[in-house]
Amino acid sequence: MQAILRWERLMKQEEYLRNILSFHFLLLISGYSIFYIFYYVKPDFFLFKKVLPLEQMIYVSIFFAFTFIISGTETFIRCFKVEKFVITQTINSILTPFLFVLGLNLHYQYFCLPIISVLIVSILTLYIRSTFLHGVFECKKYLSI
Repeated sequence: MQAILRWERLMKQEEYLRNILSFHFLLLISGYSIFYIFYYVKPDFFLFKKVLPLEQMIYVSIFFAFTFIISGTETFIRCFKVEKFVITQTINSILTPFLFVLGLNLHYQYFCLPIISVLIVSILTLYIRSTFLHGVFECKKYLSI
């Protein structure tokens, strides 16, 4: 009986996570959208002289959108008191600065290459999440819930 209650609680938590992450991702995208709209409406605003050019800000937005996905997914899995993301964070910690410096030396847009790093880490993070939850589903079948 307790296993059934834990299983139902897990399903509710995952649904809650999806709702919260969707809301916060929408909030993130809305903030960037308002910034871009305001940039086109009033390009001479003093703040826009102090930020990166618009093309590079788009890369920054994409970079942080992927970073948000990584962070939210990893935090949810860590709630189960397991640390599955040492390798992905090591890859991210090494590859992102390396690709940033490489992009500077090759005269690419600043955040163009680091997007590749967070894309790889995002894919690995989602894969680890799915295998972890698949293990939970297999455990459910084994317990014949």
